[in-house]
Parts: sequence; structure tokens; C-alpha cells
Amino acid sequence: MENRCMMHTSLRLLLLSTTGCLALAGCGGSRPPPPAGIAGIRSTPAIPRGRTVSSASLFAIGGSSDVFHGVLGLLNNGSDALQLRSPGPFVFAQRVPAGAPYAVTIDQQPPARTCVVLDGSGTAAANVSTIRIVCQPASMTVLHDFAATPADALSPSGPLAQGPQGRLYGIASSGGANGVGGIYAIDLQGRSSMLYSFQAAGEGVGPGYRLAFGSGGSLYGVSPGVAVAGDLGAVFRLAPDGTYSVLHSFLGFTGGQDGATPSSGLVRTADGDFYGMTRSGGANNTGTLFRIAPGGAFSTVYSFPPTGGGGLREPSGQLFLSADGGIYGTAARGSKSGSPGGIFRFDPGTGQVRTVATLQVLAATPSSGVVETAPGVFYGIARSRATPGQNLLFQVLVPSAGGSAAVTQAAALPPSSKSSLGTGALLQASDGRLYGLLPYADGGNGALYVFDPSNQQLRVLYGFSADPTTVGTVPMGGLLLGSDGRFYGATSSGGPSAGSVFVFG
Repeated sequence: MENRCMMHTSLRLLLLSTTGCLALAGCGGSRPPPPAGIAGIRSTPAIPRGRTVSSASLFAIGGSSDVFHGVLGLLNNGSDALQLRSPGPFVFAQRVPAGAPYAVTIDQQPPARTCVVLDGSGTAAANVSTIRIVCQPASMTVLHDFAATPADALSPSGPLAQGPQGRLYGIASSGGANGVGGIYAIDLQGRSSMLYSFQAAGEGVGPGYRLAFGSGGSLYGVSPGVAVAGDLGAVFRLAPDGTYSVLHSFLGFTGGQDGATPSSGLVRTADGDFYGMTRSGGANNTGTLFRIAPGGAFSTVYSFPPTGGGGLREPSGQLFLSADGGIYGTAARGSKSGSPGGIFRFDPGTGQVRTVATLQVLAATPSSGVVETAPGVFYGIARSRATPGQNLLFQVLVPSAGGSAAVTQAAALPPSSKSSLGTGALLQASDGRLYGLLPYADGGNGALYVFDPSNQQLRVLYGFSADPTTVGTVPMGGLLLGSDGRFYGATSSGGPSAGSVFVFG
């Protein structure tokens, strides 16, 4: 038996030396290592059963990014998307075959930063970890200089809105074909067009609030009125074909006590209707909340109470539509004569209004509406009643289980030569921080600032200048966070001529 086994082993060794076989089958089913000194035999790792190996290797594509806040969006080869929420190393999910190209680009800029890709393209021959994303503080540039063309808009008087195709829309208080302003549009290359020039009277000239979009691409807005005698404001619509329609003209106390002098841009609810408010008029001449359908059907849904009537009065500032379905706003005055205003909540389902909080503890008057940064957490801007020209940023915490809201001062804003006049609503960006404009701060020219709720720190990012080579002064209204991740706004005067639309980022 032993001699027979030795004969079989010798025969197998002879076959291996002539065929280059990679394994031995010894007696009893064991697999001893190949004997040394036998030519043509190499040790190769075993391949598990059922596994297939592609002839093309796949390589990881990645690198590292600089410091940024918020969300930084990347694309590889135009389709493999990656969202970074913190700086440092990154790797795309999809691997690239050997010999195939890769090309990394910026898909979304983070707020207040401008990022570029270095060493972001090539041909995959190994794992790539050398791509660099370099981010720098955002810069301020002019997108469009008003009065650059005949009959151009002049002195924009409100914040911008962005349409589905990326174009920016706004309202000017002067210029246009008739010299009394109109509605303009600007693409992201800075090309401007006057969509509609207001007439000398009868259309509610002098609007200054953010436009809202309805179904079918129509624009809706309000005019605060007072431009001509008897003008108490209006709600208007601009159709995509350029047709301008006044949907409702406010009458004050006549014709149903509908209110006078609109004091907020419109907000659109899920049913397609719009809500807004007036500063005066109504049943008690202390302001109203109103509802208007896209076709113009109008109703006053709430009249604010009289002095001593137990509620807030004279609403103003941008309305805010919360995720809880309520509409939040601010009012300048409290129930008693001379008392500070506060925050209210309107329930579209029931038509009820309740006071969320007053700013009595801060001795301040809210001026620009509020934003909700998390459920029950609101921030807004107010002007001090004790110190002229002093603005402050306040926080309101509303308990989910009910009870009294807590009101605190979150930060002091830069002093302003004209208090909070023209101060726009705060904007929460994807980094969780709040951005805003103060028209008359920083020496009377205006400032762009950021507030970080996580550490309660506020700093000015840009001070506007009267230098005619800059973007201008007095930035009216709030900021718009564009679809490209950059901030857009408008200055009402200065610059090369009569204001501009600027981009920060």
C-alpha cells in the first residue's frame, strides 16, 4: 500500500512539472505545499466557490474639503451626487472602473462661502484621495446695475423672489416707462427686463413687499398705497403674458371694512389661496388679516381689536407659514395704549387669532415678522423703545405642552440711523444660521449680518458703502437664498446709478 501511494505521488509530480498545475492532491485528501525546486509552480490565493472576479478594477474617488457651514453639494461625472455637511475627507458612493474618467464639480455652494474644486478630474488608475475642495469667504458683486438701459427700473423697494427657471423678480419704486416703478425680472447672468410699468395712478403704485408665485407662473403682490389721494393699497396679479390686474382695492371702512394699507407680502397656503394683512382699517381701524383667491375672491378673516380690547394691534412685517399649519406674524402695538407689540398666530382652519407672546420684557417693538428655526423656536427683529436707533434680535420659545412663551434678547444688532425702517425678514440658510439686512446700519449705508443660534454670536459680513464703484447702499427688504446657494438682494440707491441687484457668495 505504501509503495502504491509513493508511485501515485511521483506520477502527480511529473504531471505538474509538465502541465503547470497549481495544486496537489495527496493521499487522504490533504493538500501539501508544492515541493521547492520544481519549475513552473507558483503559489496563488484560492478563489472561493461561487465568486466571479471582474476583469476591470473599480476605484474609489474622494478627497477632502476646507471648512464650511451648512451643506456643500458635489457631483462626480455629472450624476453621482454627494452632500457634505461637515468639512474633512469624503468619498463618492459609486466607484469608477479602471481607465474611465472622473470629474468632480460643485453642485451646491454652502452659505456665505465660495468653493472650488482642485485636482478634480482625471482617469481612474487607482483609488483617488487627492481631490481638494477649497472654500473662501463669499464676495459681494453686482449682478445688475439699475438704469443701465432706458426705461429700466430704479430704486428697488423690496426683496427678491426666484421663479422656477431661476430668474429673479422684484418691484421698483421708480423708473420704468412712466417713472413710477414697476415689476422687473433679472436672469442669473444679469440681464434685466421690465415686465410691467406702473401707471401714474389707479394701480396702487409704490409697492415694496416680496412677490409670491401662484399656479401657472402668475405673480401676486400688494401695494401699501398712499401714493395718491384715496389710494389705500391693492392686491395685484401679473400673468405670464404680461397682463396686469388689480384683484382688490382696499376701501378702509367702506365696502365691508376690508382694511387699509397692506403691511406684509402674501403667503400662499396649501389650498392655493393667499393671506396678507393691513396695518389699519377694519372694524376697529387697527388692521386686518385677509384672504384672497387667485381669481380675486376676497374676504376679511380677522379684524384686530381696539385699544384695550385684549389683543395685539397694527400688524406689520412678513407673515410666516409654519409647518404646523398656522400663520405667524408680528404687530407693532399691544392691547393697552403705548404698550409694546408681539407675536400672534392665525389658524386658517378656525379663523382664530391668539397672542403667542409680547415683547414687554424687552421694551421693544417687532418690525419684520418672525422665522421658525425649529418647532416652537422663533426669531425676529425689533427696535428698542428706550434707545433710538438700536435694533435687537429676539428669540421666542413656545412650549409644546402649552403655557407661557419665553422671550429673550438673542443679540444686539448694529446701530441704525433710522431704527428698523425697511428691515427685512430673517432668512435661515442650510447651515442653520440666520442672515439679514439692516438698511441704515454701518454709518447709514446698510449691513449684511449673520447670527448663529448655536452660540448666540452675531457678526457683520459686509458693510455697504457709498462708493459709486460698489453695489450701492440701503439694502431694502430681506435676502433671498438662490437655488445656486448664493444670497441675492437689492440696494435702493447708490452704486453706479440708482441701486442694484447684488449677489453675495
